[in-house]
Amino acid sequence: MYGNKHKRPPPHFCLADKHAGIWTKFIVAYSISSILHRQQVITLYSSRPRKLETNGNKFIHQERVPNIVCILVKNISLKKKVKKNQKKMKNFVMFLLVIVLLFTMVSCQKDQDTISSEPAPQISGDVKTSDPGESGAQLKASVMMEYPVSPRFGRPNSTSYLFKVYDPIGISALSVKLYDKATGNIIYFSLSYVGSYWTLSTQISTTGWFDYRYVYTSSHANISTTTYAPLCTTRNTFTTCPSLISWPFGADGSSWTNRTVDINGNYQTWRGGEETKGTQYHYGYGWNEGTHMGSNECYADDWNRGTGSQDLGAILRSPLDGYIANFGTYNTSLGQSKYVAIVQESSDGNLYRFYVGHLQNYPNGLYIGKYMRAGIDQIGNLGASGASSPHAHTNMRKVTNGANTSVPFYFSAQ
Repeated sequence: MYGNKHKRPPPHFCLADKHAGIWTKFIVAYSISSILHRQQVITLYSSRPRKLETNGNKFIHQERVPNIVCILVKNISLKKKVKKNQKKMKNFVMFLLVIVLLFTMVSCQKDQDTISSEPAPQISGDVKTSDPGESGAQLKASVMMEYPVSPRFGRPNSTSYLFKVYDPIGISALSVKLYDKATGNIIYFSLSYVGSYWTLSTQISTTGWFDYRYVYTSSHANISTTTYAPLCTTRNTFTTCPSLISWPFGADGSSWTNRTVDINGNYQTWRGGEETKGTQYHYGYGWNEGTHMGSNECYADDWNRGTGSQDLGAILRSPLDGYIANFGTYNTSLGQSKYVAIVQESSDGNLYRFYVGHLQNYPNGLYIGKYMRAGIDQIGNLGASGASSPHAHTNMRKVTNGANTSVPFYFSAQ
């Protein structure tokens, strides 16, 4: 196949043709064995064993014989190089796997550290521990959103107050805590979980002002440090004219609709100066009468149970759901009159100050800022201090933004 003038073929095997003798086949077999054992390149030309010469591991025939079949076999060094590259690739893949594993471990540790570093829910009052298992509570509190109560003002046993907290996790039950600012009593209402929200719609049976907070049901721990303006339940209405406020003379069983009381068999009826105008019971001192003059006194009204002293010492209760603004004395033409003043905020944001004068005394434990419940909490006893006879001098003023204007009112809130 190759003549004498041809260059030596590339480092491949060249095997004898089918007419080669046994010696040729032996040499071919031996050459292949040597190649596989020594991993060297061998070029083989052969046709007759008598003409064969050896040169190291190479077998060269002097005479080229035609009809030789050539079979190309890969270079052993190339095979060795491929194995070496495969080993390098394997090492590189192992290195990448180690890097990915280390990165995953570091990421998991970082996430765990982030969760554990969240601030714990703030706890106030008489509570135990954080509710849903430490880190779980911390993560939960970080994703919740609280809503102010709606509405903020309402009537007892009538208005439904809506409390709501957004909580996409919903693991631990929530409640709302109501703190009665007049009595100090605490009431808990459980919230229901529906569609990622904890909600409660409820009525409140008593009048007064209530601070409220959202808490975990089991531990009563606050879910956050958020504070809210207190909610109010009241029967008083300030958006009408006259304003309608609560009856203050109810300690003896009387009311706006039934003023007559039995005092040792002597039936007496509460009467006001304004409402008795034009009747035999009118004794003056209604709106714009007597000393009830001027912008800050024109709607004052005096109340008693007759012309004598039979109502002396009668218990007076707060007509407002509010707090004690001040108490003490003020000057009259007849001396020092004891008084108590209470302030209530209305649903439209205005402030109203009610005061009663000529008191006999004050109840124990009275102090400025104390919250009072309309028609329930005592503010004093009817007297005659700074007056000619026992009666209750009543007046209400609008005091929003420094105003001090007398406004008309009835004790007819229902």
